[in-house]
Amino acid sequence: MRLSNALVLMRPAPNQNSWPLPDLASRAGRPSEARPWIADDRRLGVMVRRLVHRSGSGLRDVAMDDPALEQGWWAVEMQAGWPCRWTSGDAMLPLLSAGVLEVDVAGVSSYPLPAALSVENRHSIRVAA
Repeated sequence: MRLSNALVLMRPAPNQNSWPLPDLASRAGRPSEARPWIADDRRLGVMVRRLVHRSGSGLRDVAMDDPALEQGWWAVEMQAGWPCRWTSGDAMLPLLSAGVLEVDVAGVSSYPLPAALSVENRHSIRVAA
């Protein structure tokens, strides 16, 4: 479900027979590919401003510098006064109990269009995660 810039994910209780490790997947691209004058070769997916886990036991903000945000996450950056992190397009989410995980998306990058798209179809493609 998506509400404005927030993605809302329902999570079942983790156990050995359920989900594999959860991840946040999106399109990704290098800023230097879209704008060659920018010297940034990182593969960027979406910029996340906030992760909030809601469960029967309460509310938990996952800090952007939480050690669980390692695989698929770039270093913390400040954006409009908020600590944010870019994903690489495939970022592992922290293992949490059953509940709702809200992902506040602060921004997206420019993503290259798939080569298979014809020139006629390119006007219908939006830059989005």
